Amino acid sequence: MFLTNPTAAELHLLDVPVLMEMLYKQTNDYIQFYNDEGFTSRTLAAKDLLHRIQEAIESKRQAVNPVETANSILPQTTFVQGAQ
Repeated sequence: MFLTNPTAAELHLLDVPVLMEMLYKQTNDYIQFYNDEGFTSRTLAAKDLLHRIQEAIESKRQAVNPVETANSILPQTTFVQGAQ
């Protein structure tokens, strides 16, 4: 029996600890599929799910720390006060 992989929307509903556990398991599954089969449709589906889990975790991290994320994206500006 094959189950469908969760969608990006379904992954975003999960808490970070659950996503981290899924990331761990999915990484192991992907490595095992790759070692056993090489690049097959099952391996590629596992890789796709792995990326979606990573994106959901990153999205939640950015939602928690929007200022940190904005600061890492925006160039740093140094203000120098001239002599008066």
